[in-house]
Amino acid sequence: MQLLITGGAGFIGRHLCTRLRTNPNHSIRVLDDGSGLPNGISSEVDGVEYVSGSVLDRGLLSDVTQDVDCIVHLAGVTHPAIAYSNPAETFEINALGSAYVAEAAMSANNAHLICMSSGSVYGANPATPTHEGLTPLPQEPYAASKLAGEAMVMSYRHAYGLPVLLLRPFEVFGTGQPTDHRSGAQVAGLISAASNKQPARIPNDGRTASDLLAVNDLVTYLVRAIERKISYSAPINVASGIRVTTLELVALISSLLAEPMMLEHVLAPPNADQNRIADTTRLRAVFGELYRTPMIEVLSEMLIAERAKQLVPNA
Repeated sequence: MQLLITGGAGFIGRHLCTRLRTNPNHSIRVLDDGSGLPNGISSEVDGVEYVSGSVLDRGLLSDVTQDVDCIVHLAGVTHPAIAYSNPAETFEINALGSAYVAEAAMSANNAHLICMSSGSVYGANPATPTHEGLTPLPQEPYAASKLAGEAMVMSYRHAYGLPVLLLRPFEVFGTGQPTDHRSGAQVAGLISAASNKQPARIPNDGRTASDLLAVNDLVTYLVRAIERKISYSAPINVASGIRVTTLELVALISSLLAEPMMLEHVLAPPNADQNRIADTTRLRAVFGELYRTPMIEVLSEMLIAERAKQLVPNA
C-alpha cells in the first residue's frame, strides 16, 4: 500500500512512520515543511521517502498524491503561541490546507483520507463526558481552524463520496514530545522537570483532570484504520475515556523516581481544557475495542528517553 503522511516528520508522524515500517507491504511518503521542528525536518525514519513542502502547495500535493492509496493528514499549526499570534495563517494552514488535501485525495482516485482534528473543537461546551453529538463551541483560533477544516473534509465525503475518517484526539502524550506541544504537553513538562530536578509547574491546585491518550495507542488506531480502510460519516473522539489529574500524574512519576517531585503552582492558561473527558462509545463501536497502554508504562518510557537525551551533548 502506498501511503502519504502529511506532517509526518512531527511528533505523531514519526511514531506512525516507525510503526508502519514494520510492515514491508507499506510504502511510505512524508510531506512536511519542517515548521514544527527546531531544525527543519529531522529524526527521519529509515525507509521513508521525505518530501519538503507545504499542504498549501496544490501543485506539489498533486504530485505526491498521484499514486497513493491512503493519506493520513497530520499537518497543521499545533503550537498555541503561533495560533494566537497568527490566527489568519493558522486558519489558512489548518482549514484551507485540509480542503486542499481532500481535493488531492479525490483526484487520486478517491484515496482513503484519515484526517486529524482535535478534541479542542468542543471549546466552551461544558458537557462531560464529551460526545460527538455536542455542539462544538471553539473559543480560540486553533480550535476554530480545526473545526473549519473538519467541515471542509467531511463535505468531500458527503458531496463527492470520498472515503474519510475524521478523528478528534484529546490529550496525546509520549516519548519525543516537545514540552510546548499543543496536546499532552503537561506530561512532557512534568517529565522534563523531574529529570532535571526542577520544580514542576502545576496548573491551579492540580486537581483538574485530563483525558490522556498514549501516542502509541493513537498510532494503533491509525494503523488499524489504514489497514482495514475504515471510514465513517461523522467525527470520532480518540481518547482513553479515563480521568487523570495532574496530582495523580505527579504521584506516578514520583513513584518511578522513588522520591517526591518539587511543585510550583501556577495559573492555568486561558481557554485551557479542564476536566474534559471523552465519551468513547463511538470509538469502541467503530474499532471494536479500546487501546489503553498503562499510564505508568508510558511515563517510565518517557523518563528513560529524557534521561538518555540528557546524556547526548546539545540534545
